[in-house]
Amino acid sequence: MSPPSLIGALDADGETYTARPCNRAGDPVVQVPELGKALHGYHHGDVELLVAAILRHDWESINPWSAGHCLDTGLRTLGTAEDVEPHRGVGYHLAESALHPVTGRLSDRPDPRHRWLYLFNAGMLRVYRNQDDHRWAPTYAVATADLDRPVDLAGPGVVDTDTG
Repeated sequence: MSPPSLIGALDADGETYTARPCNRAGDPVVQVPELGKALHGYHHGDVELLVAAILRHDWESINPWSAGHCLDTGLRTLGTAEDVEPHRGVGYHLAESALHPVTGRLSDRPDPRHRWLYLFNAGMLRVYRNQDDHRWAPTYAVATADLDRPVDLAGPGVVDTDTG
């Protein structure tokens, strides 16, 4: 199983964030394309609309196609737990979510349970890695406009901000 992560938005100050936990967010090679599908395939490139949907619930997984298929057919995806609900255009949210999203600062010590932090900000999807459970290390920055097609995280147009 992939490590839990946080997904949300980075405030204009570039330091404060608001996010929701996602139990099976996966590594960036999986999660960035799924967020791209959610953004462009279901939310018409409207980052604010997608972020608002994400911040309403705690998530089991981000998988917009599977959740939409589940809602369209009434069939649950194999392996989907009974305590999760499909949400069109995003994925599967936990039936019992925390009342409020998580807020924090990039300079805060991260919760060791969360391996990755995915934040939308100023036309970018910024990805941070939990570095040895003591800091959020910037790892990737992808323009949200580029998320409408497959993204090669090692390719041109992706800023690898990982400093080790």
